[in-house]
Amino acid sequence: MKIKKYLLVVPFFIFFFSITTVCFAATTYDTWTSKTAVSSNKIWSVSFTSEANSADVTDAHIYVKDSSNNVVPVTLSLSSDNETVLVQSLISYEASKTYTLYVENMKSKTGISLAKNIKMNFTISSSNTSTSKYSYGVIQNMDDENGQVIVNILGKGLVKYDYTDEWANYENNSIVMLDSSDKLFIYDSKNFKQDNLFDYKESKLKFSNITGSYDVASDVLVVLCDKSGNYVKQGVLNDLVQAVSREDVATVLIDPDTNKIKVIVIEQGGE
Repeated sequence: MKIKKYLLVVPFFIFFFSITTVCFAATTYDTWTSKTAVSSNKIWSVSFTSEANSADVTDAHIYVKDSSNNVVPVTLSLSSDNETVLVQSLISYEASKTYTLYVENMKSKTGISLAKNIKMNFTISSSNTSTSKYSYGVIQNMDDENGQVIVNILGKGLVKYDYTDEWANYENNSIVMLDSSDKLFIYDSKNFKQDNLFDYKESKLKFSNITGSYDVASDVLVVLCDKSGNYVKQGVLNDLVQAVSREDVATVLIDPDTNKIKVIVIEQGGE
């Protein structure tokens, strides 16, 4: 198995995004070099040198544990070529805490097993490197009858708010911008874009009718919806590639401090 810079690669074969490499007959662990100063929203990309068996892309084979040996809930996304798995935590990693990523007992599409199971420790940065005073999220559940609003906030995960009149103009899958006190902030319309996806390359996103391209923040919150606008799941950056090919509609919010896209809601018209 080979290793790429900041990409995890395993033989059968794997890489990690912003990481390393691995090979496929697993009986012992190959411990990869630990990573430090990792973002609390880090998405690991595990890339194989050949197609992975899609049936093995489950949390029984790829998972994360904290220092107390508790499993951290993650979503796993397999690329269309079956050679890369993105590992995204459903909650933010805690500052200064150390976690371990495991890849074990997997096979390639042709039945070749990993030569060794793999594990890698990573420690989350002790400081918040964000240069913005804002937070961003997507409303996942608006329940005005029970007086609750559940928002998926970038860097924090699901947060519950009491329903008040200020939420009346929003609905499920609305993008929200929050101030430093986590109160709703009415953002300038120039920071809000909606159009068909035209191109996504090297962390830049273009739209079919909007001039220019926009930088996508590394910790962007990606949310996938069906053609009726109903929440499907939280996505990863790799979902943009497929969304572009389908020319799905995307709604994005751009951070006024950093000029980077912080939230992308993709309406999957083909599904």
